[in-house]
Amino acid sequence: MEVASRKKESENSKRTGKNLRWLNARVFKIVSQIFIYLRKLELETKSQIEGKLAMRHSQRAKYNRSLYLAALLPTRRVNRRQGQLLGDELLTKCQAMKLPEYKEVRGVPISKSFSTEAFLSGLEYVPQEGDIFIDTFPKCGTTWTQNILMIMARRGKPFEDFDQFLKCTPFLENLGKECIERMPRPGIIKTHLPYSLTPISPSAKYVYVTRNPKDACVSLYHHAKGFANYNFDGTFDDFFELFIQGKADYGDYFDHTLAWYEHRNDPNVFFTSYEELKADTKDIVLKMAKFLDTDWSRLAISDSQVLDNTLKYSSTKEMKKLVKYQESLIKIKENKEDVPEGLKHFAECIPDKLNETQKNFEFVRKGVVGDWKSHMSKEQSKRMDSLMKERLKNTYMLPYWQSLGIL
Repeated sequence: MEVASRKKESENSKRTGKNLRWLNARVFKIVSQIFIYLRKLELETKSQIEGKLAMRHSQRAKYNRSLYLAALLPTRRVNRRQGQLLGDELLTKCQAMKLPEYKEVRGVPISKSFSTEAFLSGLEYVPQEGDIFIDTFPKCGTTWTQNILMIMARRGKPFEDFDQFLKCTPFLENLGKECIERMPRPGIIKTHLPYSLTPISPSAKYVYVTRNPKDACVSLYHHAKGFANYNFDGTFDDFFELFIQGKADYGDYFDHTLAWYEHRNDPNVFFTSYEELKADTKDIVLKMAKFLDTDWSRLAISDSQVLDNTLKYSSTKEMKKLVKYQESLIKIKENKEDVPEGLKHFAECIPDKLNETQKNFEFVRKGVVGDWKSHMSKEQSKRMDSLMKERLKNTYMLPYWQSLGIL
């Protein structure tokens, strides 16, 4: 009996040991699988982080991708599941996006073809007595106003060619302060700088022209699409998202406009809109002439021939003949002698081969009010309307643009 009992105990012990060994092996296998999974997850996360860092350091994607992600991020709180879905949506959209090539200098998004040194140099320019600046958010009537004032300054005489135009009305942050200092006078200084970065002086005068943001967005889209320096082959939908979030050229349209609007009553600031200029060009030109109060602007008021020539040679038709920006840059790229460094850098960024849109690009396109209607969807128009009502509610532009059917 004792022997049988010991034998049975031995068998039970063996069975228990076998079960424990099986259990230990099973536990070890599960733990190993968990460890492997966690290690794999760690490596994947590390790979994703490295991928994101590599993307950030990519010359082409560095700024564009972060801009678009910032533009799409919602301001509302989301739960974990919503956040995951949002991340997937962002990734999908970001991968599908084609964006203009920008870089940021002093917080301002600009075309990557700008010389950073020239841009920073332009900020250091000290205005001289009698300087006249034209400041606008991009594609809000800059070239038109340049032509109006410079033809007026030339006593109604048109420009011989575009190179002469560039020298007489240089682009401050594109060329740098030395080019402005050497500008033939009388001359007009062009800039798109926000008020906070513009060289301000009581001895200078500033003409600011705004434009309804719908047409400004459409015009800037065509500018980025056709100007080869942007290397942009995206859709209007792509560009609209950048613009409405203040991530396109020169940042937020509303911030830019409102900063200058606050100074509209300063004695050395003349504030108007593209739409007012289109509605009664002669009247606004005469008001500009009176504001500037120079020998040549007074001549435009007293001499009808000077005024008529100013209106004639600053028309869309005449500007289309004169302003050949991309063609001029291609010539500069081929012959860089006696060219400012900023313009040389700008020209060097023109690709050797242009696509059809770039070949047919016109810097002066239509010059009309309401072209947004052929580009914006109803949903996009409503989104822009909401922004305009919110941001421009205390300005005269909102009711004026409402009266024109813009919103």
